[in-house]
Amino acid sequence: MNFFLRKKLILGTAQLLNKYGVVKNKKSNEKQIYKFLDYIINDGIKKIDTAPSYNSEIYLGNFIDRSNIKNLKISTKIPSLKKYQYNKKIEFIKRSLNKSLDRIKHKIDTVYFHDPEDKLFLYKNCEKVYKIFNDFNIKNLGISIYDYKDIKIINKIENPISLQFPLNIFNNSFLKIKFKKRNKYFARSIFLQGLLLNKKINKKIPKQTRNIQKLYFDFLENKKITPIDYNLSFVLKNKDINGLIIGFDNIMQYKQLNDYKSINFFDMPKKILKLVKTKDFDPRYW
Repeated sequence: MNFFLRKKLILGTAQLLNKYGVVKNKKSNEKQIYKFLDYIINDGIKKIDTAPSYNSEIYLGNFIDRSNIKNLKISTKIPSLKKYQYNKKIEFIKRSLNKSLDRIKHKIDTVYFHDPEDKLFLYKNCEKVYKIFNDFNIKNLGISIYDYKDIKIINKIENPISLQFPLNIFNNSFLKIKFKKRNKYFARSIFLQGLLLNKKINKKIPKQTRNIQKLYFDFLENKKITPIDYNLSFVLKNKDINGLIIGFDNIMQYKQLNDYKSINFFDMPKKILKLVKTKDFDPRYW
């Protein structure tokens, strides 16, 4: 595998137990999950991203327990705080961290607030949250966001923050960030849930999105560039990105990354890009 890809690759676990993305995939059973984790970790991938809503924490923990692995860097998330009154939010954070630690059975390196709407709470209570994280021996505090506009409040936080955000050739607004050395930046949705890797999809997405997808594949075929080479080269050329969160359904998908070859990235034709609107390539609107 390409050195720079291996160095930055983080295993995403959203699809290990769930129907996820726009490409047909089968739900994995427990045996397949353990086989998959064993293969990837033995191949040198030691960074894993999970969340309570992915239902993967307990499987990851059971795998760690039976394999006696100690040197992983794991990130997880705190579910949305919106249903809790202010004086209950702190207690919920503590309960959530306790549950994740019990399930994962391993030190947690980074914890993200999963709901972008919690950014205001985090901004106003960052010192309190950092104190809690310190008590739980958690090194990094972060937040998962979708919209570039969320950066305005987050940049007001003076403490170091880890950020997860979508980054791909059709959604690159976050490259406008004024990257701060104290923060860490992690790209997700690099292949847009498979839309940028596969022509065949099993989900009804907007007609305009399908039309642009066809033009995109025609462009790559004309240039004789593989989707993996094109999309990974786009993300990896951005040196401020600390990590790439990529999810897989099986070992075969993971092995495809071994074929990745870095290219001198060039933008898609303007005639394609001018057709793109934000909602066309935001899975929340599909």
